[in-house]
Amino acid sequence: MSENLNNEVTEELSNKSIKELADSLKKINVSQESALDKLESNSNEQVGDSTFRVAETNLPEKISVWTKIRNVLFYEIKVELTPYQQKIEDEINEFLHKEITWKSVKNFLFQEVPITYKGKKVF
Repeated sequence: MSENLNNEVTEELSNKSIKELADSLKKINVSQESALDKLESNSNEQVGDSTFRVAETNLPEKISVWTKIRNVLFYEIKVELTPYQQKIEDEINEFLHKEITWKSVKNFLFQEVPITYKGKKVF
């Protein structure tokens, strides 16, 4: 019996919450429609000192030189790599960011290099 009571209570609560949600959505729709009606009625009235209207025109907007330069410099580029390309890119980054010490440079520059001529050691 307590399970039936619990089920009835939960159904009532869920029905109430659904009804409240539907009512709030209706209020939002009504408020949006009234706001649109106000905007339309204001656009038909004369423009006062504190309000302004956007002029509707079919003319293209003139783009300045600086806007063109900015658009070129800050053009967003998206690159998607395949797994193989990503692996190669990671290896290149690892090679380029390898830690270089003076000792490793010195060892590379002053390593002994055998000089041979026709397979025989000259020096």
